[in-house]
Amino acid sequence: MFIAILFFLSMLSCKQSKPVVYHALDSLIVSNDEPGEPLVIRGQVTNAEGKAQDSVHVYLYQTDAKGIYSSDGPRNPRIKANLLTDSKGVFAFKTIWPGSYPNSNTPRHIHFAIKKHGRAEKKIEVVFENDPLLSDEFKKMNPSVTPISLTKDSVGVFFGKINFVMD
Repeated sequence: MFIAILFFLSMLSCKQSKPVVYHALDSLIVSNDEPGEPLVIRGQVTNAEGKAQDSVHVYLYQTDAKGIYSSDGPRNPRIKANLLTDSKGVFAFKTIWPGSYPNSNTPRHIHFAIKKHGRAEKKIEVVFENDPLLSDEFKKMNPSVTPISLTKDSVGVFFGKINFVMD
């Protein structure tokens, strides 16, 4: 089934200047010709008791493979998406592994803001455990950082999983 989902994701293309809201697994946030290593992230939003949270708005943005948000700077990122979790609290998207900021020691990362009606927005910065720039000091100085591990399949696609807990 996961291969079928990946096939479906690879058939989509949505290079856009304004984010579009996608539902659950319908989300390819870069075109297939975007330079960089392909990355698929699957996430789930739950409450503190582990119950799936449906219809949670998940906004995310990241740099391109060179570490650039856009020619307009970080206030208007080029690679971004608005997603909604499905009935199981799940969302997934295909992108590229983001680059680190040029001339910086900041690890590669993806910014997330999750919001459910009636609850406060939660901001998280997802980093990658195998990033050589990710240090214990960086994690201490950035409490919203959530490290995830990546695996790489035989065709070179990286995969990561994340669980966000809504307060």
